[in-house]
Amino acid sequence: MSEPLRIWFMRTALDKRGGAEAVIVRIIQHLPRELFTPIAVWLYQAGGYGEALSQEGVRTHAGLARSRWDIRMPVRLIRLARREKPDLVVTTENALACFWAGVLKRMGLVPHLVLAFHTTRLVSRAVYFAVRFSAPVADRLVALTPSHRQFWRRWTQVDEERFVVIPNGVDTSVFRPVSDKLTQKKQLSIPSNKIIVGLVAYFKDVKNLPLFVEVAEQVLRQGADAHFVLVGDGPERPNIEKIIRQKALQAHFTLPGLCDAPLPWYQAFDILLLTSYTEALPLTILEAAACGVPAVATDVGGVRDVVVHGETGFIAPSGDAACLAHWVRLLTGQASLRQQMGQAARERVLRLFSLERMVQGYIDLFLQISRMQGHTSES
Repeated sequence: MSEPLRIWFMRTALDKRGGAEAVIVRIIQHLPRELFTPIAVWLYQAGGYGEALSQEGVRTHAGLARSRWDIRMPVRLIRLARREKPDLVVTTENALACFWAGVLKRMGLVPHLVLAFHTTRLVSRAVYFAVRFSAPVADRLVALTPSHRQFWRRWTQVDEERFVVIPNGVDTSVFRPVSDKLTQKKQLSIPSNKIIVGLVAYFKDVKNLPLFVEVAEQVLRQGADAHFVLVGDGPERPNIEKIIRQKALQAHFTLPGLCDAPLPWYQAFDILLLTSYTEALPLTILEAAACGVPAVATDVGGVRDVVVHGETGFIAPSGDAACLAHWVRLLTGQASLRQQMGQAARERVLRLFSLERMVQGYIDLFLQISRMQGHTSES
């Protein structure tokens, strides 16, 4: 290969919100530069993660549009594609970017397109339309698990052989247990003498954080000496704070807000509690597991691909507060079980969900696509 492949990573922005954005950052950061030149194309502004990548030296184009209805954006994007001549465009189910990536491929302005899915829901008609428009001309579609692949196959109607499964990955050299959890709790100003049940998440409706608070109430009512931590921010935060006040649980909760480096919080957790309505492959469980923290989680999306019930944590039916509380209560009372499950959780991440494994999956995919002749179902 004479020159590195020029790969556009295209979204409206890359804000510091959730696991999907963090995964994109890690892929860009760890692609070998002798093989690939990652180029960030943010149709709106770069966002927090986007700005950080730019400061790290990643070539960045941002501000091509003020809104989805900006009539100048298509002209700017097409001119940029003609000038830059990317070898491959990677986008997600981010509606506007997904649609225009499909346009570029259909116009022949980019030879290859990868559509990487990170969710298990169609949040709007715009997403549905964009995915159905671009999926038929994508060279490959990336899913996180086999069940995730089946979900998107139903919506895209694309043949299974065009899908590739690449699970999320965690840097296990960074996300690792601490030897002194007591000191870690003290440094974060949370009760060092209590069992910490926590979650790192973007506060949005699908995380079902009211259920998290309900589970906390039941666990405390059952006599557990626990404290609950919700790390993050988002549109649901005012509602969650209101529910905590209404239940008079303020003394039992810590909400530190958005955290660019959540590692110390994971290392302080004794149990991770996930109450989501839907998930693809939850990065927060993987990061906690890498830190030796067992999880109690709802049985949604790819949770079963991460949590082995009875071995690395426990799984409960979606929305079942009593069942979730039962498993949390069990773990709060058994330190040896928490340690055993936490160790098993880390070993599973090391084996199946490492950063190296994820990045190698994308390297292999991009190199394979670069050798294609541009054939898709609609070429």
